[in-house]
Amino acid sequence: FGEAGALCLGNVLPSLKKLTSVMLSLGNTRIGDEGMFELCKGLQASGPRLCKLILWLSGTRVTDKGIGAIGEFMGNAPTLSVLGLYLSHTGITDAGMVDLGFGMQTSSNLKNAHFNFWGTTITDAG
Repeated sequence: FGEAGALCLGNVLPSLKKLTSVMLSLGNTRIGDEGMFELCKGLQASGPRLCKLILWLSGTRVTDKGIGAIGEFMGNAPTLSVLGLYLSHTGITDAGMVDLGFGMQTSSNLKNAHFNFWGTTITDAG
């Protein structure tokens, strides 16, 4: 599973009109930033009903740009209340965390969040 798979999945998501929860285990796949962009674009197009988003992305090629796409999506997901991001052993740095943090601040309904950043270069500044 890589960028092409994420594009296909992103294209299918908008047709799932009753979708309220997404849990994807994409760890140790070839998905990268472009794939995350396409996936988030599909989530956004599926409508404003998404309440729960859990993404296992550990060991993928996702970097700051990919996490920025998640942050941007969060800022446009008014019903999102639960977020889980498993991002260990990815290329995410402090800059990506700043983008994610901005999305979290603009996410008006977020109540629960769980993160795993083990094995990244994120510091206290992120």
